[in-house]
Amino acid sequence: DQDPDDSTWFHLENKDPNDPSNVTAMGSICYSIQIWPKEMALLQPAGAGRNEPNSNPFLPPPVGRFHFSWNPFVLGSELCGPKLCFYFTCCLLFAVFITLMIFCQPFLNIVINLIFVVY
Repeated sequence: DQDPDDSTWFHLENKDPNDPSNVTAMGSICYSIQIWPKEMALLQPAGAGRNEPNSNPFLPPPVGRFHFSWNPFVLGSELCGPKLCFYFTCCLLFAVFITLMIFCQPFLNIVINLIFVVY
């Protein structure tokens, strides 16, 4: 990756409140500040954040963000990953099947007796 012209890196740190000598690096931000004359700024407009016009510089949409959905399967996949969501869904379906078999057992006995009982 190539840093933009006239940019610098700002390193973020976290100091432990109990031990100020213990400093943990939390990340870095590359930033650039440009001060332009009003005439030049009017010729090259830029929107606030990612709003239009999204140019000078172009800001791509963020990657890896959480997407909320009312669909419980999509939401489960977002929260715990698709593989674990698949395992939970299979376990849930198996538990529903066993529960139905337990509660429908008297009805199934009646149906079986009506069909297979020889008089």
